[in-house]
Amino acid sequence: MIKHYIIDGNNVIGRNKDLMKDKINSRSRLRFIMEKYFIDKKVSVNLYFDGHEKEKIKSDKLKIIYSNNHPADDLIRDEIAQTKNCKTVCLVTSDLPLAEFGKKNSCTIKSSDEFLRGISVNKKSNEKESAAESISNSEMMKLFGLK
Repeated sequence: MIKHYIIDGNNVIGRNKDLMKDKINSRSRLRFIMEKYFIDKKVSVNLYFDGHEKEKIKSDKLKIIYSNNHPADDLIRDEIAQTKNCKTVCLVTSDLPLAEFGKKNSCTIKSSDEFLRGISVNKKSNEKESAAESISNSEMMKLFGLK
């Protein structure tokens, strides 16, 4: 059972055309997408970014970690190495050496592309549910002569 996600943020951004278009706001937009996805899940999430924090990105659900003068991959490896039970960890990255390190330590590995597809499928199913609810509401209103 996955209890903790470690996400290579720059890698995920690099795999999404929409996020890549707006490099200035890509980190904030990714945080927003991640918060919506994880809002009702009982997991902890560490979202890693390369480089320095330019603008404070606040999040109640995610822990955002900047690598400063080190590659984020090194910090991710350190976290995995210090984790007692990596079987409860899902590493999201498409960086092959990092994924291999996670795999050797018993982490579940999701490529950035696979993770993004999962988010968009979840988004589409939520949109379908909302559409179904609005249809049934309007039909109900017609049945009772409210429209």
